[in-house]
Amino acid sequence: MFGLFGSLKDIVPVIEQLTRLPGQAVARIGLVLQLLLLISGGALVRRSGSFLGYIVLIGGLLFGVATALFAWRRRRLEKAVDKWVMDRMRTMVGDTGQVRLDYSETYQGHNPAESHGVILNQDGTTFTSSRPTDTSEGRTYSHVDTADAAQQRQLRHDAMLEAQDLRDTWLPRVEAAQRSAVAAAGGLVNAPYLKDDLRITLVSGLVAVIGLPLGFFLLILAAFALL
Repeated sequence: MFGLFGSLKDIVPVIEQLTRLPGQAVARIGLVLQLLLLISGGALVRRSGSFLGYIVLIGGLLFGVATALFAWRRRRLEKAVDKWVMDRMRTMVGDTGQVRLDYSETYQGHNPAESHGVILNQDGTTFTSSRPTDTSEGRTYSHVDTADAAQQRQLRHDAMLEAQDLRDTWLPRVEAAQRSAVAAAGGLVNAPYLKDDLRITLVSGLVAVIGLPLGFFLLILAAFALL
């Protein structure tokens, strides 16, 4: 369903942010519309017990439950994405612990490479890299980078296995894609927005969207019947 194994972990935050305003509009308009359907349907049933009244009442109830569920799950997803974005920003700011300054006047007479771009730590001491390197064959390798690369390969392998494991459940490809995304992210702690079952959010959102035109149609019929 998705081009790359585990790509859902990168797609979900983007889609949520792009569809945030439309999603909020669907939830709010839908809730008001379904409430009006319940009121008008109840009025029709109480007045004459007509078949139309029961259809309007049942429609308002079904679409209302789906819209309320979508509004709740959409709000949880929005908060999880916002928290994830803020955590990433804090991590990026926290990792930037050096300040780059120009001490050309202080280092007059030295090699230009030594007199410009001095890097200081936050406590004012000169920054020096402490990562062990291997300079064999004219190349420089970082053992830390090698370990990170091995971890990324393992995550991709786990994501591939989860994506290929289609279980006997409803919307199995979406369920497998979500498990694959969690594995690719290294767990829910790195992707909290994948904690809730995305299938419920997708289906409830689809029903909520369908309920808008159908709800308006039923509301017009109920208005004519009540006049």
